[in-house]
Amino acid sequence: MKKFFKRLAILAIPLGFLTLIFPEWLVIPLLLVGYLEGPNANSPFPEAHARAVKTFVDSEGFGFGRFKRSGYWFEHTVRLEEKTFRPMNVNLIGLTPEEGDRYFEGRMPKKAELTTAKTRKLSEDEAAAVAQIRAGTAPWVRLPAAWETFVGPPREDRYDTVHIIAPITADKSCLECHKVKQGSLLGAFDYEMIPMR
Repeated sequence: MKKFFKRLAILAIPLGFLTLIFPEWLVIPLLLVGYLEGPNANSPFPEAHARAVKTFVDSEGFGFGRFKRSGYWFEHTVRLEEKTFRPMNVNLIGLTPEEGDRYFEGRMPKKAELTTAKTRKLSEDEAAAVAQIRAGTAPWVRLPAAWETFVGPPREDRYDTVHIIAPITADKSCLECHKVKQGSLLGAFDYEMIPMR
């Protein structure tokens, strides 16, 4: 029995270290046991966004972790304007009549954390995007690009980070808590994506 645990430790330590470097590897055992269906690749952005909204509305607790669960939003790459992007982050913008416009900072909050989660006011660009969506002039809005350098010394590892603001509208289940009409704008997702090379 000791030999078994010793061999397990010999394998676990390097695998654990590699997992720190490549966290995507954590998905492999989940795929093998059927916990995840696998990532969607090259989904048209409207289709990916519709899945994200369904995930958000259907999940009881919200939270970014639920986006990675079986049957929910799990996008590896997204197609937008004839280009392929990799979603890096999804942030929540609250646009409810009760609380007003606010941007949830950090990870996507769980439902129980909505009233206590850290928020900030919308930036000028974000507020302008929301105004366009409210006016019905655009199904979603692409914000001006922001340049970001990923970990490491300054090189050519610079990516034109794209932010897309896309609406979340009320369906029947939302009307239990929000006193709005079905189809009313209740929030938006801010998708942070980088172009695939």
